[in-house]
Amino acid sequence: MVASQPRVPFDEHFERVSTLPSRNVPGISRVVENDHYPVRISPRKNLNLEEVRGKHPVKNNFFTLILGSLLLGLSGCMQTESGVKSLHIWAVPDWVTVFRDALPESENAVFSETAKQVRLQAAVNERVSCQLLFKNESALPATIRGVTASDLTLNVHTVSADQFSMYLQHWVTVHDYPSWYLRLTPYLRETREYPDPLVPLTAPKGALPLQIMPDQCAAFWIDLHIPPGTEPGVYTGTLRITDHAGNSRELQIQLEVFPFALPQSNHLTVIAGFNTQTLWQHHLTINDRAYTPQRLTFNDPTYESATAILDTTARMLHEHRCIPVPWDIQPQRELDAHGVIRLDWTDYDRLVAGFLDGTAFDNRMPVALWPLPITADLPNPEIYGGWGSQSYRNMLAEYLRQCTAHFQDQGWMDRHFLWLPQPGSDRLERYRSYEWLGQLLSEVDPRIQLACDLPPYSLVPYGMKTDNYRDIAALVHIWGLPASLMDPRELAHQRAADKSAWLLPDRPPYAGSLSIIAPSTHARSLAWMARRFGLSAILLPQVNAWPANGHPNNSGSENALIWPGNEYGLDHPIPSIRLKRLLRGIQDCEYLWLMEHNGRQGIARLIETDMIPFGGAACYGDHYLDGRGHGWVSDGSAWMLARQIMARELRQAMPVAAADPGIPEDIRQFAEQIEWTRFSHTVRNLELQFDGVRMYLDEQDHSRPLRIEGHVWLLNATRAPVSGKLEFIDLPEGWQNDGPPVLIDNLQPLQGTRAVLRARTRPFPVNSDGFVPVRAAMLSTKASDGSNRYLTEASGRLSLINVQPITTPITVDGRLDDWPLAMGNTASDFVLLGTADVPKQNRFSPYQMSRRTTVFVGHDQDNLYIAFNCRDDRLHERTITRNNLVFYDELWPTGEDLVEVVLAPDSRAVDAGDLFHIVVKANGAVITERGVACLAEVAGNEPWPAGISAAVDDQSQGDRWTVEIKIPLTSLGRREALWGINFARYHSLHGEYGSWSAARRYLYNPVTLGNIYLPPVQ
Repeated sequence: MVASQPRVPFDEHFERVSTLPSRNVPGISRVVENDHYPVRISPRKNLNLEEVRGKHPVKNNFFTLILGSLLLGLSGCMQTESGVKSLHIWAVPDWVTVFRDALPESENAVFSETAKQVRLQAAVNERVSCQLLFKNESALPATIRGVTASDLTLNVHTVSADQFSMYLQHWVTVHDYPSWYLRLTPYLRETREYPDPLVPLTAPKGALPLQIMPDQCAAFWIDLHIPPGTEPGVYTGTLRITDHAGNSRELQIQLEVFPFALPQSNHLTVIAGFNTQTLWQHHLTINDRAYTPQRLTFNDPTYESATAILDTTARMLHEHRCIPVPWDIQPQRELDAHGVIRLDWTDYDRLVAGFLDGTAFDNRMPVALWPLPITADLPNPEIYGGWGSQSYRNMLAEYLRQCTAHFQDQGWMDRHFLWLPQPGSDRLERYRSYEWLGQLLSEVDPRIQLACDLPPYSLVPYGMKTDNYRDIAALVHIWGLPASLMDPRELAHQRAADKSAWLLPDRPPYAGSLSIIAPSTHARSLAWMARRFGLSAILLPQVNAWPANGHPNNSGSENALIWPGNEYGLDHPIPSIRLKRLLRGIQDCEYLWLMEHNGRQGIARLIETDMIPFGGAACYGDHYLDGRGHGWVSDGSAWMLARQIMARELRQAMPVAAADPGIPEDIRQFAEQIEWTRFSHTVRNLELQFDGVRMYLDEQDHSRPLRIEGHVWLLNATRAPVSGKLEFIDLPEGWQNDGPPVLIDNLQPLQGTRAVLRARTRPFPVNSDGFVPVRAAMLSTKASDGSNRYLTEASGRLSLINVQPITTPITVDGRLDDWPLAMGNTASDFVLLGTADVPKQNRFSPYQMSRRTTVFVGHDQDNLYIAFNCRDDRLHERTITRNNLVFYDELWPTGEDLVEVVLAPDSRAVDAGDLFHIVVKANGAVITERGVACLAEVAGNEPWPAGISAAVDDQSQGDRWTVEIKIPLTSLGRREALWGINFARYHSLHGEYGSWSAARRYLYNPVTLGNIYLPPVQ
């Protein structure tokens, strides 16, 4: 039974607001029409047929016919544009990423072509969005001059058209992608245009009129705010699109306003930091020239313009439920006669007081948190002798004393924090710096809330070989950790000790990315993740870290949630689509908060756990550098469904539930059950996957000397404990399971476990690509009739290559024409890393590399020979450098084409440090090492003087490049007859990274290797 909670009344959190202060400037309003459309004169206006007839009397109808035909032909030839009638118009939900080649939809969750209707649902005080799409299906360009929305009405009630904000989506061209994107999305590397900057339709440039070329798509983003005091019910209105000729098309807008309201105050704090110097650099001018005041004072001639830019930016962030924090606004620093720093707060208070008392914002809600005005480089430590010096310590102590005194006088001390990330790349150095700072703060004022971005625990249990962790918990009040270092369980202990914990988003799979290229659910998931793990805030250190030229760019876009507006004739920034989706997630959390306070605590927790099963350290695979799949639901429709369920639960929780009188109760309950079932099946599953299949030789068993070990991972992502048995299924002829199945007893929800499945067999053939498919399943043990029911299953591959003896010496020159023909010594059909979790789209195969790679292996008495045949019909586009370095993006090589060999010559290898690693780059450089450099923090890594020779040939054949490698067998040390090996290729043009063994995430784990049989040389 759920304990009852006091219900939140429909409009408890709202009050009418008065006129804004005089220094505030108007925000972005709804769009009507733009009058900058160029005037076009038709040739027909220069030739009047009646005038022609008057001057030249028509003697016969033949002349009239000829002249009329000529004029009609002329007017037809001069037609250069079509209108709105040639456009296919439809709408899609806000979570859809719209590309230029988007295909029209007739029906979806927000649009009906039959009814010509856009459907929206929202609570009072919520901002709801959709996207309006236009595809030009004519052979001529089509121009849109205006997009207008009417008032939405319900009887005598109205939602004003002024509550609409409309934007044109601009695209950003992206050429390169990080490894997380290539692994965790269905796309490979290719040039794409991603929608992100949102240009208001009222902008003087870059919006309307809009010309859409034939077969091209344009997208508008529509926001609608439901103001406090709006009565619940279904409102209707129209959306009108007009062209250059005055023709128009209309869609009906239907808005259902829920009978509950989102609170004005935020129950999840999102800190959005920005730099005012960057703002002014792109928006502030004097005499039409860019001007950036080094320090804004009341006497500056641009003071009014600069503060207007600051206020507009702050209001935009505040409207998206973020706290605007201008880090570089600080009090004036002066030195007195004794050399002691003195702070003048006059200009500081004038600029930020409105944020702290709420008068700068439409809803009058003050910010919940505010930093002490100091950063890592302001004041500049070098002026005072550098970090840790006594001079800097004296200055910092006095600076902070005056800060706390002023904050106390202003009544701001209860919401302050100090975010001062410590310099240095060495963890020990940074821990010591925080320790030094924390001790200083305890002397200056123990109330100062110090935020720290280092974890309050050692990383040794997560795989780090040695960690210079220091226990500084007594000195830290707030743990603002990067998601990749965040262990929710450990942070729960810190919260129990009265500490706060914040989320600092960094990269997938540990948390969603705020990059332009990130799937739409990433930004939305961040607020859910913070709430799911009890984190009180999200810290976004920068939201306007723009390129120098201000043009939107994917590089660094995680720190650019707003974009400069000067390119579009605006004197303030514009929002991004990612900011809108971040807002969607923040509003979702207010739904969850309302559910908790209206007797729906259990359901709120259930939905929250469904959408964010795990995150942070729970995404670790073999160690903290290895990330498994992300822990949030990736299907955008599931997020929409979750919101619908939350809204329904809140409607039913209201004192007067708004049930539809036309739907019988049993039908309504059945529909709700179907909705819950659909939601559960979308977000909750039992997941089984192969990490690798290894083979070992048991010379004591003469009938089945080959022992197979399948390493699997089972994740219970369902809502209930799971029991069953794991075993190989559909074994090839001659195979048999070795021992009883692996029993899984009461595996709890959101828990995972590793298991090793065993089978035995005699020698067997492999296919021409060098592998045998294998399958495993989780079978139920609870069937009443004793039958086996599959709960889930998985496919893997046992990769095996038989090394062929070479009797004729091979010349290592990169050419393969001296290799003898043989059977069973080839490895091919390379599988892209990551595709077992996310298959690739729009390709001949969702799993394989696009260019075939074949490897041949042979040996003589002294050496192991390996040859790569790398197909590539675009050799001239390969990335080739002149260095002998390998660069890694996390655990993937990046930047240039290469091939890899990973070897484990005996069965004793347990981690990456036990492996031999060979890289041959397309430029011919050879890198040999024991272990792998990118894993030096978790495993051994050292040079391997193997005496290897290698050669590359990319001249003999125009559609491939080939590699030969000769490895002295003595360099491998102790070697068994059956050992581990893998081959890989990185194809930089498409960002394809594939391996023969079908490794899932990365290559450098002995479990993920294939198998090689090389009998002792006679």
